[in-house]
Amino acid sequence: MIPGKIRIEGVELYESGKIEIIKEKNNRLYARVAEEEIRYSLNDELVFCACDFFQKRNYCVHLAALEHYLKNDSKGKEILRSLESGQEKLEEVETQVSLGGQFLEAIQSPNFLKTYQISAQGQVEIGTNRIIWTLKIAEAPFDKFYVIRDIPLFLKIVAKSKPYTIGKHYESSLNFSQFDKSSQSLLQFLLGTLEEQTENSLFFPNQGRHLYFPLSFVEQGLSLLMDLDGFEFEHQIRTYRHHIFQDFTAEAGLFSFSIQEKTAYYEMEILEQERINFFYQGQVLFSKGTFYLLTKKQAALLARLKKLPLDTKGRKILQFDTSDRDLLASCLGQFKELGEVLAPESLQIKTFRPSFRFTREEDGTLRLEMEFDYDSCLVTNRKELEKLPFASDIQLEKKIFQLALSAGFEADFKSWRQNLKAEAVYSFFHRILPAFEALGDVEISESLQDLYQVQRPQIQISSIGNLLDIRFDFQDISQEDIDLAMKALASHQDLYQFI
Repeated sequence: MIPGKIRIEGVELYESGKIEIIKEKNNRLYARVAEEEIRYSLNDELVFCACDFFQKRNYCVHLAALEHYLKNDSKGKEILRSLESGQEKLEEVETQVSLGGQFLEAIQSPNFLKTYQISAQGQVEIGTNRIIWTLKIAEAPFDKFYVIRDIPLFLKIVAKSKPYTIGKHYESSLNFSQFDKSSQSLLQFLLGTLEEQTENSLFFPNQGRHLYFPLSFVEQGLSLLMDLDGFEFEHQIRTYRHHIFQDFTAEAGLFSFSIQEKTAYYEMEILEQERINFFYQGQVLFSKGTFYLLTKKQAALLARLKKLPLDTKGRKILQFDTSDRDLLASCLGQFKELGEVLAPESLQIKTFRPSFRFTREEDGTLRLEMEFDYDSCLVTNRKELEKLPFASDIQLEKKIFQLALSAGFEADFKSWRQNLKAEAVYSFFHRILPAFEALGDVEISESLQDLYQVQRPQIQISSIGNLLDIRFDFQDISQEDIDLAMKALASHQDLYQFI
């Protein structure tokens, strides 16, 4: 506030013509009053006069004269309106800029003085044989870690920056950004497993005391844990601080199979490396720091092998009758998916080319004769097949004999079936014989071929006016058979057999 006496002196300066306007710029007015330079603004912080009195009191007679000029002189009033208009626009811009600045401050990462780390310690849970993890937290310099006893609650506290007690120290706010990068990655993953109003017992068993990864998440979850500075997994008598994940193959060298040929049987010994552990219902193996992921087929075979009893010498032994030689040989491929297989030459499978001869007997029955060509020998009966010095392709054998049974024959090298009824001729030539041809060579006797005669009709096509006339001429077929064939066609039957 400028005192009244100073204002009166200011009016006298105005009335004596001591005010000179220099310029108006950036919502500021520059003037000269009684030889003193003055800067005027509606923002009090920007007002300035060069006189000594203003330097001491922040007001003076020169400022009083200029304010009287702006409020009472016609030109001064115009200048004041211009300043007021400019000030309004400036305040509007400042308001918008202020909002922008507040937004930028809100999204800035807070600069916390304290930093934290998460560590993980794994073990095999007694009774369930599943891998569970204990999570711990420490404050820099990370010399002492404290167990997180309720992991779901801890995650919610971090997500909402709530208070938390670490050891005996109460932290007023535990923020996600206070953790190191690897801990943040783990926390981000675990936060994604939380669901509101659920027990979260799948990932956090034992009332949230431990962390557990289901099979679909085990590789991703353990990779996140291994990235932590503090990580270890206790298995049997060793502690591991790094793991490898890979698909299980025979090259892992965990299993091997040794087969010996005895006088009247084959004997297979199953050998297994020590300290192999099976997790996730046998779909994951752990050995010497490596997790092996098995296919369902591999896991199923291993599950059966695990159930085999040990003999008096502590070995797993299986014995097979010589009649099961071909079946045993066909299963060696499955064992080779688990480990090395040492087998005698008699179990080496040799494939063959089958041939089939179909003959129609005088009484109308059909005879089927088979031969298996192994290049080095020709087999024409079961006895010769059983005496082969090598294993035959039993899977191909099964296909052949099963096809013979489905066609009405027996599962043997020579067999018969009843004669073909008229309605079965088409199916025999168009379905059964092509199935045999897909497996080997097929030969058909003339007497059987005579059952299937195809007569092509003479077709005449002509036009009558705007109509197209198509005629079929079956010279050797009676009108009665033609009528029956048309009825079969109209009723959507697959075929009609002429008798």
